Amino acid sequence: MISYYLLSSIGKMIVPKLIEFSSPLQNTYPNYLEWFTNTHLPFVGINRDTIIAINDQEIAGILNMKYSDEKKICTIYIKEEYRKQNIGRTMLDMSFGILGTTKPIITISDQVLKEFEPTIKDNDWQLLQELKDYYRQGSIEYVYNGKLKKKEL
Repeated sequence: MISYYLLSSIGKMIVPKLIEFSSPLQNTYPNYLEWFTNTHLPFVGINRDTIIAINDQEIAGILNMKYSDEKKICTIYIKEEYRKQNIGRTMLDMSFGILGTTKPIITISDQVLKEFEPTIKDNDWQLLQELKDYYRQGSIEYVYNGKLKKKEL
């Protein structure tokens, strides 16, 4: 059975496991681990948080979000063997409650856009920006529900 936790409520002892779990994101977002460590983690519980899905002490998925001047889903990643089990849907619903909107800003890479098409349609997210080479050379980021104000890691 999958259980869900906020990083801000369970403490940062799990951070090494989160870093190991999310290391495949470096393939799509080369600066992900640097961003997670230096930008996201210091503000967890202040204006950022991470929803963690855990199955029998194994991390199944994460969702990083920001709720400062903008409401944004920064990362959603589910381990391959846990996909298509509504884990992403549950984490999205949790994030909507925390962010106070069902239309947060979210960027989706052209590499994974097809996987997200049902979620985009189900939530009626609106494409407002297409950014070439924004996070990774040769890639396009599709920005939904808002526009990115500046280059972010």
